[in-house]
Amino acid sequence: NPSSNILIIEYNNLKEETQLQITDLLGRVISSKKMKGKKTEIDVSNFIEGIYFFLLQTDTGIVTKKIEVVNN
Repeated sequence: NPSSNILIIEYNNLKEETQLQITDLLGRVISSKKMKGKKTEIDVSNFIEGIYFFLLQTDTGIVTKKIEVVNN
């Protein structure tokens, strides 16, 4: 789903603190933070409009999802 200001990431299968990264299409890390709990918010209002990926390290591997940032 397109996001314009705040990206909310919720992942119910996390058991402990984990690393969350947002990368651009070239794989460059745009944002990185520790995700504590099952839900976190990331301010994407300063991101350039386009397609990004978030990568979340879990107990079973890495979850990768595509996100779209739209500037209004």
